[in-house]
Amino acid sequence: MFKKFTMVALMLVGGASATFAQNIKDEWVKIPYLQLPRQVFGEEVKTYTSRILIPNGLAADQDRNSITASLQTAAAIPGYEQSEDGAGIITEISLGWYSIPNYPEVITTTKKEKRGDKEVDVEYYSYRMQFRYPMQIRVLQGEQVIESTYINNSNDFSYASTDLFPTKAALYKFWEESGNKFKSGVRDKHLSANRDAIKAHLIHQYGYVKTHMREEIKFVKEKKDATDYAKLTSAFELVNAASPKKLEGDVYPSETYVADINAAMALWKEELAVSEPDNRKARIDKKVTEAILKNLVIGCYLSYQFAQADEYLTRLEELKEGIFVRAMRDKMADVQYRLAQYEKIYARN
Repeated sequence: MFKKFTMVALMLVGGASATFAQNIKDEWVKIPYLQLPRQVFGEEVKTYTSRILIPNGLAADQDRNSITASLQTAAAIPGYEQSEDGAGIITEISLGWYSIPNYPEVITTTKKEKRGDKEVDVEYYSYRMQFRYPMQIRVLQGEQVIESTYINNSNDFSYASTDLFPTKAALYKFWEESGNKFKSGVRDKHLSANRDAIKAHLIHQYGYVKTHMREEIKFVKEKKDATDYAKLTSAFELVNAASPKKLEGDVYPSETYVADINAAMALWKEELAVSEPDNRKARIDKKVTEAILKNLVIGCYLSYQFAQADEYLTRLEELKEGIFVRAMRDKMADVQYRLAQYEKIYARN
C-alpha cells in the first residue's frame, strides 16, 4: 500500500509599521497530501473488482452501456488496482427501478403581490411528483459484507415539483407537452447525484487519495526596512524551507521536518509570550495573537503533534475564534482516526 503522505505547510508571516498598525490579510494556498482511508484492509489486499447490476427494461432514452460505464467509474477505489478476479475488495452498485406510483398532485401556492396600491393574495399552481430511484452500494471482502447501504436514502420515496404556473390550465398544458421530459429529467438528475455520492463515499471511506487541500494564510506585511515582526518572518521562512522535506517522507512527517516546524513554533511561542490581546496599541495585539495561535495549531497539525494543539485551541476559544477551532478539531480528529486505522494493519516503525 502507499507509503507516501504529502502536505505542505500553512503558516503565517506577519509585520507592521513602527506604530504597530497591523493590517492582517488572507491568502489561500493549495496543499498536496495523501488522504488515508477510514477503513483499512489487510496488507495482502491490493485489488478491487467492481460489479454493476442494472435491471432489464430501461427507458428508451437510457443507454445501458453509458450508465454501466459511469457506475464502474464511480465504483473505483483509489490506491487499489482494478481486477476481475474478485480476490480483493468488491464494490457492487445495484440500480433499481425508477418508479412513479401515483399521478402528480396539484399544489396551490399563495403569494403576496402588489396590485396597484394594494397587496393581494395570488395563487400559483404546480405539480408535486412522488418518485423513487434506488441505488445500493455494497462493499465486500470475499463473502464478508463490509458495508451495504442505499446512498442518499434512495430507497425511500422523494418528491419533485414543477415550476409555478399562474393558472391550472397553464400547468396542465405544460404537463401534456413536457411531462415526460420533466420525469426523465428528475430521473437523470438523481441518477447522477447518487452516482457521484457513491464515488465520493468510496473515496472518503476506502481510498488512498493523492489530493489537495486549500488552506488559508494570514499575514501582516511590514513597511520597508521594518523589523517589528522579524521573528515571525524567520518562522515563516523556516516552515517554507521545511515544506518540501515532508514530500519525501512516508505516512508520517520526517524527523527533520518536525524539527524545522518545532524551530518555527519556538519563535512563535517567544512572540506569544509577550502578547497583549487587551492592548490595542501593543505590537502583539489581539489580531496578531490570534494569528500566532492559529499558526501554532497548524504547526501541531502538520507535524502530528496533536496533543500540543489543545492549549492553543483553548486560548483561541477564549478569543471567540470558535469557527476556526471547530474546523481544526474536526480535521485533527479525522487525521488521527485514519492514522489509528492504518496502524492497526501497518505498525509504525
